[in-house]
Amino acid sequence: MKSILLTTFFALFMTLSVHAQFALEAGYNSNSAEVEALGLTLSASDEGGVYFGASYDIALGDKLAIQPALLYSADAFQVPVSVKLNLGGDFSLLAGPSLLLLSGEDTETDGFNKNGLGYTTGISYSVSDKIALVVRFSGDFDNRFESTDTILGDSSVKYTQFKAGISYQF
Repeated sequence: MKSILLTTFFALFMTLSVHAQFALEAGYNSNSAEVEALGLTLSASDEGGVYFGASYDIALGDKLAIQPALLYSADAFQVPVSVKLNLGGDFSLLAGPSLLLLSGEDTETDGFNKNGLGYTTGISYSVSDKIALVVRFSGDFDNRFESTDTILGDSSVKYTQFKAGISYQF
């Protein structure tokens, strides 16, 4: 599945518009989960780590672009497709849907959905024509856990991610 996703991503975006710009991105990533069960809410965060990936800006005008990306961190692939709005100067806003595909062994549990649709939002600051600083926040729309257990009742698991990195455009 991972190799099909990677191949499809690169084939699709290499054949798109001449007004597109390819970038590599890397930086700090932190994941957290919120679990609700038995009327209690528990939150947990990891210690953080690194992420890396690629994005492709498809210009729709002077101030607007579509920015699909493929980002990898520890046990997850994230595929955000953001609308990128240039605010003037060197700042841009990012917002759009995101697919988060978990791949770790600890996600192999009955009723747990490893694939989730969510949102991503962020801001980008262009340091130069080639280098930008990027901060993203992503979260799930859907519940990752379908409980059939009568003791647990309505249970839910939702993930969020925080990323802060640097991007180099070609």
